[in-house]
Amino acid sequence: AKYNNGVEVTVSKASPYTIDPSTLVSGHTDGNNAYLVTITIKNTGSEVFDKPLVQAKGRVDGKEVEEVDDESHGILHRDFGNSINPGGSASVEWVFDVPSTAKELDVEVTPDLLLDAVHWKLTL
Repeated sequence: AKYNNGVEVTVSKASPYTIDPSTLVSGHTDGNNAYLVTITIKNTGSEVFDKPLVQAKGRVDGKEVEEVDDESHGILHRDFGNSINPGGSASVEWVFDVPSTAKELDVEVTPDLLLDAVHWKLTL
């Protein structure tokens, strides 16, 4: 998805993620499967994309799913930096905890408070 200010958002395919119980903080329910996606913000515009406040949500069948927090993922690891210079990009991995019966994960990304959310439907 590309915005008028030159910000471009991409989301990778969902790939299975193995939960390590010794590093899990929160967000995983036994019996569910975890999937990792990489969200990339690229600045193709001429102005600095300052203090990106990127938000992401995962949904299955319209219901929001938990985000996994562990030693490498979660709220403490979602840093796109203070700014993204023209021509630059930044990526962050998100892990979502999904029911084992799910066939598709809907990922919603809002790259900044003033920009509209965009959706990706990812096959699991």
